[in-house]
Order: sequence, then C-alpha cells, then structure tokens
Amino acid sequence: MEVAAMRIEWLDFDNMVYHIPADHNKAKKVITAPMTVLLKDALLAMDLGNTGYIFKGTGSSGHISSTGIDFQWRNIRSLAGVPKMRLHDIRHLIGFIGINSGYSLEQIGSVLGHTSTATTKRYSNMKVESATEVLRNMFDRFAE
Repeated sequence: MEVAAMRIEWLDFDNMVYHIPADHNKAKKVITAPMTVLLKDALLAMDLGNTGYIFKGTGSSGHISSTGIDFQWRNIRSLAGVPKMRLHDIRHLIGFIGINSGYSLEQIGSVLGHTSTATTKRYSNMKVESATEVLRNMFDRFAE
C-alpha cells in the first residue's frame, strides 16, 4: 500500500502535487499526482516537519502498516455507517464518477496513475444510459 510509506519529502505544496518514486509503486515509474486543497490543508494541519514518514508507525519500518491502515479504515466506515467498502473501492468510484462526468479515459487514468487506458477502462464501469447514448449516436450517423 503506497500511502503507508508516503514521505514528507515527496510532497510539493507549492505546485500542489506529490511524487511517488519509481521504487515505491507498482508502475515502477515516478508518479506525480495532483494535491487537492483539502489534502494540502489536512497535511499542513498535521505539523509533519520536513522529513520522514507522513503516517508514522511503531514497527521496525517506521511507518504505519497495512494492518494499521485497515484498522483505521474500519473505524472510519463504522462512523460513516458504511459496513462494507474496501479502501481500493474508492479508486473504482473515482473512475465511475469521472467517466459519467464526461472525462476521458486518459484524464481519469492520469488521476489514478495508470499507464494504460485498458486498466482505466476496468475502473470506469460505464453506466447503461451512457453506453446506450453512445450506441444510439453511432447508429444514427450510419442512418444519415
């Protein structure tokens, strides 16, 4: 889980992005992702200092473990009244909302850190109404 080992040094508040080095992600390339104002404000409020892990842990790694993140996620879900939802499901939700808001697979893939639109397509779960509209428009053009 990339977020568990996130380091303060990877944050670029001036440019509102964060960088995940190639040796810390599945894609094996530097990932640069946008930082929302909400995220920036939350991180600044944590008074993290200039170096080290964002989510510190008590184990030998120095950062929170996946188990620790899962524990916190269960607490958040419980408080929100959401009994079953994996943290990873949020990525699918972003893809779903993005595709149904009219963003391209390339745009959504960029947000999700995908190198291929084929991967993003799996996250998008296009709504039936959207698919129907696309097909109708395509076939209407043939009828003209």
